[in-house]
Parts: sequence; structure tokens; C-alpha cells
Amino acid sequence: MKKSVLIPIVSLTASPLYAQTLPAPIVYGHINKEILYVDQKKEMGYSKLSNIVDVQNAETRLGARGLIPVNESIQTTYNIMLGLDSSNNCTSSGAGTGRIRLRNADVSFITPYGTVFGGQLAEITTVPGIFLDPLITTGVGSAGVDTGAYIKNAASISLGYLERGRPDQIGYKTPEWKGLQYSTAVYKLAVLTNPATSGLYNLGNDDDLVDDNTLSTTTFSGFSTAHRPATRWNNLLGFKHKFNDQLSMYSNIAYSKLSSRVFDTYRDYYVLASLTYGEFTVAGQYTNLKKEYNGAFTSGDDSKKTKENDMYQASLKWTRGIHTLATTYAHKSISGPSKDAIWTANSDLGKYTQYALGYLYQIHKNVNLRATYAHYIIETDKVAKTANWENTANMFSVGTFLTF
Repeated sequence: MKKSVLIPIVSLTASPLYAQTLPAPIVYGHINKEILYVDQKKEMGYSKLSNIVDVQNAETRLGARGLIPVNESIQTTYNIMLGLDSSNNCTSSGAGTGRIRLRNADVSFITPYGTVFGGQLAEITTVPGIFLDPLITTGVGSAGVDTGAYIKNAASISLGYLERGRPDQIGYKTPEWKGLQYSTAVYKLAVLTNPATSGLYNLGNDDDLVDDNTLSTTTFSGFSTAHRPATRWNNLLGFKHKFNDQLSMYSNIAYSKLSSRVFDTYRDYYVLASLTYGEFTVAGQYTNLKKEYNGAFTSGDDSKKTKENDMYQASLKWTRGIHTLATTYAHKSISGPSKDAIWTANSDLGKYTQYALGYLYQIHKNVNLRATYAHYIIETDKVAKTANWENTANMFSVGTFLTF
């Protein structure tokens, strides 16, 4: 249970301005664990049966959030959250010593004219895709992080939609009007490496873009060239409507653009919709991402510098009391100049498809047991189809999700 108490703020002076009582932070979090069994065509040299592992799509976390009334019309909210993945030590050794990272550190100012927010938090265009997926807290979520870790040659991330994590950003949300709300946010990035010398990089991993706000031209460790700055601008328009006690809907469109001298074009857009009728919810999303490198940063002719992603996720969920049954579909298709040696050596051109089924049993309002199954298919558009590239896999899991 989330805890909230009142803490007196004692002034260091006698001024009544500081002699106030503010609500204490609400401490919250969850523990998310599973046991996996992975049977795949191309083995990776480890056991099919895992230890008890953290679910990387929704890792174990601990946070604190709160609200501070500024005056009658303005409220300030804050949130800080840590990711606590005991199965991940951020190395390739798999030693499992665990790691702690900052997930969120943000503040918002809520006014009658909208909300201004800033800090490290999830991209506004990523959040709707997360909530569209009924199996996101399991290893078969459409974010694709767990399958990328356990299935050979799987897409490492962003299987059914774009999952870009939690950059430092500043943004604004309008007040909701008749179900409509517009949000926008902007943040700075840096392109670490040089495509002209190192190849054109994995489209699913944002081409070595990192959250970086330095104003200098400092050379990054391990790279001979100075960082190339970039700016991403996200726009989101959502609409929700409740027709009656049984029928409701939610829809969303988004457009993002990245500006950098490395790219002539770098933009993405998506459309999504969710419809709930009684115990059933059906939802779907289509995302398109296109990148066109500047000729100064590519090798070969101009026809070999564009890559494009198409991503789909769809789901059907049935909930009755403490029982939830859901089936999902996630697909990612990456196209590009597959005959170029640099692309075939460094990219992930191909098709990645996952069909998943999950059963969730709510034994307590804070404790959820679940079992999932996924069938994963990997195809490639590479000219040189090596014996280790294409793959099929079946992944089973049982686990528990505890919130507090």
C-alpha cells in the first residue's frame, strides 16, 4: 500500500513563509519477476530454462512522488524513480550482479492554462504505446526488450512501437477539452559515431543517439570525432470519449522530427486506437520511421543512405473479475539498401514478428500472477543469409508482478 503522511517543514527562521506543513512523498514501486523457457532454432549457447529473472520490459523499480500546492491555481508535482534490475549488470558477461539506474526525475507545474513539465521522464510519444499493450509488464511485451535479450537475432528493442526510453526534456500539455489534449516536448541528443567510417547503424537502437546536453565539442571516449548535436521535437494529439457505461474509446496521433546535420530526414509518425466494450478491449497501432543520412556522412552512392521502419502492434483483451486473458501481435519490418556491404554488416534489415498469449490472475489488488507464451519469427533481407541469422523461437514464462 502506498504511504503518505504529513511532514512539518520547520523554518530555520521565524518567517511564517517557511512554517508550513507539506504532504510527504508517496513511496511506490513494483517487483517484477519471471522464469523463462526458450526453445529456438538457433541456440545461443545457454540453457533453455532461465533463473528467476527481472522483466526488462517493466523492470523492478522504486520511486517517490508528491504534490506541492503553490497557490490556489498552481500545483507542483514531482517524481523520482529508480530501476532495480537484479538480473542485469550492464555487461555482456551475464554475471547477474544487478544494477541500479535513474529512470525518472521530473517536475511539473499544473495551471488552469495547461501543464509545463521538465526533467527525465518517458517520451510523450512512447507512453500511449506502452498502455496499449496488455502484456507490457511481461517478457512478451511489444517493447521487445526481453525477447531481444533471450532470442538470438531478435530485434533488440521497439518491436511493435517506438520505445525511446526516458530522455531529459521540457514540454507542455494543454488542458483537456471535450476529450482532446495536445502535448509537445523537445530535448537535445548527440550522435556519437561517424557513419562515413563506421557504417550505418542499427535502426532499432537510434543509431547511437544519446541523451546529451553539453555545449562543448568534447570527443566521446572511444571515438575520434567530436559529438554531433541533434534536437528531437515530439507532438502528440489524443482524444478519448465515453459513450456510455459499456462503450469507450481512445485514439492518438503523433509526429516526431529530429534535426541534425548527420540526417537529411529523420522523422516518425504513428496512429493508434483503442475501443472498450464491457469486458473486451481491442487496440491497434501503426508506426512509420524514416531516416535519410546526409551524403557527407555515408559511403557509396546516394541511393544507399535511407532506412525505413514499419511497426505494428495489435491486441485483444478480455477481463472478468480477477481474470484477464490477452492476445497480442507485434511486427517490425526494416527496409534499406541490402546490397551495400556496410549496411549488411552493421544493420538489422529484415522482419521480426511475435504472436503472444497471456493469462493474468489477480490474487490480490497488489499481487498479479501470470503465464505467457510467444512465438517469434525472424526473417532477413540481407543478401548474405548466414546460417546464424534467421530464427524461430517459442518462449514460455510464469511470474509474479507485485505493486506497492
